[in-house]
Amino acid sequence: MAQKIIGYFVLTLGILIILFSAFNGFQLIIKQAQPVQFFTLASTNSEIPLNLGGTQVNINPSSLFDSLGLSGTTISFTLNLVFHLLILGFIAKMGFHLASVGSMLVRPIIVDIKSKEGIIKGSE
Repeated sequence: MAQKIIGYFVLTLGILIILFSAFNGFQLIIKQAQPVQFFTLASTNSEIPLNLGGTQVNINPSSLFDSLGLSGTTISFTLNLVFHLLILGFIAKMGFHLASVGSMLVRPIIVDIKSKEGIIKGSE
């Protein structure tokens, strides 16, 4: 009896974890919540020196992104969103594994052995 109670508890916990991660992911997609700030990309005005064929060229990364229409905040938001959703996927997978262990604990284990006498007697 205690095994079934623990099974139902673990099953419920796994389902709640899956629902929480799905709800949080949905909130991120419709922009009701902000992703966790794992890192921020600040726009800098520093130039990176690069030697091409004996000539030195200075490259400004912020102007490179600006020419594509991307800012540092847009790139950091997109990367933070992707990492947040990836971590939510791992959390949902953990919930799935908990729910599957709970369902194994809940269902009864029935062993039905149908055998012939020759097999039960031992080696031949």
